[in-house]
Formats: sequence, structure tokens, C-alpha cells
Amino acid sequence: MECGNDDKSRQKNSDRWRLILSPSYWFYVFDPPRLADVVLMQMNYLLLLFVGLCWLPAHAAPLAVGDALPPIAAKDLSGKDFTLTTNIQFLLVATEMACAKTANHKLAERGSGFLEKHQAAYLMDIHTMPAVARWFAFPKMRKYPQRIVLVDSAETLVAIPVQPNCVTVLTITAAGRIRKISYWDPASKPVAEFLQ
Repeated sequence: MECGNDDKSRQKNSDRWRLILSPSYWFYVFDPPRLADVVLMQMNYLLLLFVGLCWLPAHAAPLAVGDALPPIAAKDLSGKDFTLTTNIQFLLVATEMACAKTANHKLAERGSGFLEKHQAAYLMDIHTMPAVARWFAFPKMRKYPQRIVLVDSAETLVAIPVQPNCVTVLTITAAGRIRKISYWDPASKPVAEFLQ
């Protein structure tokens, strides 16, 4: 009788090992997702991807000659709102900090009233400047004789064309359209030749 039980237990062990070694066993052990779950996950992924792409900031094409200048909302160092009026013919836009420092010094050398005399406004992009740096930089910038308009939003100047180490100079018509785009390198060229 014991032999029969031994054969039965061997058969059970053999069946158990056959089951463990079969791929279908592991399919159920790890409980893979069902087809409906996979499709649902893919649809959720595509929906999230679509929503994410829609929320990315729109990178507008750079402005060109003849384009209307977009509205610019900014304040100067004293907190006064900047509005682009029809008497402004030149817009100087500094987007890099090192270039802006050099431009600040060059404009300060020209004295107070230089930009107003040439119907120009000077904008400085500060949206990437950390708060600690602002705490030290703003008091120094207040000592400059020219009015510095601080743009604290990336979207405001996204369409302004830029070149490395240069201040973009936009010549503007009375209708608010761009007549000319030039690039002033404050380290090597005088600003007066760009404001004519």
C-alpha cells in the first residue's frame, strides 16, 4: 500500500513541477494587466501628453519688420507702470544680464535725459534673476540716471528677436509697427548710432 501512496505523491510532485514550469502558471502568478487595462492606460497616457503639450508656453515666432509690437506690461525701478506711447521711436531690450550691465554703464555715461531726448525706452529682462540677486542689484540700478523698465515675465519678451551679447534695438513707427531691427553691442559700439 505504501508503494501506491508513494506513486501518487510522486505523481502530485511531478504535476506540481510541470505546473510551476509552465508559462501559463507564471502568467497567473504575476497577474499581468488585462487588455482592457492596457488600452485604458494608453488612453490616459495620450490624454496627459495632449494636455501637457497644450499647456506648454507658446513660443511665438520672432518679430519681423512690419509686425505690430505686442503690448508690454512692465514697471520701472520706482514702481511706475510703463506704457508704450506713440512718442517712443526706439525700444532697447536687454535680455542677458552681462550685456545689460554693460548697457547700463554705457547709457549712464551719456547722462540723464539721453534716452528721452532720443525718444527711446530701455527694457531689461529680469524674469530669470533670483530674488537674492534682485535685493542687491536694484539699489545699484537706482543710481543710474536713465529710466530702466524691468520686465519680469518670460511671455512679455518671447517674440523679441535676440542675438548673443547684444541689446535688441527696435525702431518703431507711430502706428506701433516695427520699422527696423538692429543689435547694439554695448561693449564695442556707441549707442547713439542706433538711435537715429
